[in-house]
Amino acid sequence: MTDHLSSQTVPIARQRVQLIETAYSFKIANHDYYFEKDYTGTGHLKCDNKEFARVSNLFSVKISTVDTINIASTTEETASLSAVLFHTFYYYGA
Repeated sequence: MTDHLSSQTVPIARQRVQLIETAYSFKIANHDYYFEKDYTGTGHLKCDNKEFARVSNLFSVKISTVDTINIASTTEETASLSAVLFHTFYYYGA
């Protein structure tokens, strides 16, 4: 990932949390970020151990062939970041 303010590459570490679940962590501007999906399929984005965004699939809602996700966040920036992380790591399995 690239930090948009400093243009520096930010490494993302992957950790095994449960038997098959994984979580991801990275550091930007001396803040520790952590992204994990729980047993309900909801992704939680935390910064310095404080949750500020939540992302989940709405499997019952489909618009044409597009899946819909629900994002609860404190700011538009964290909503965007959590959506990208959720899709990259859990939805598409990259």
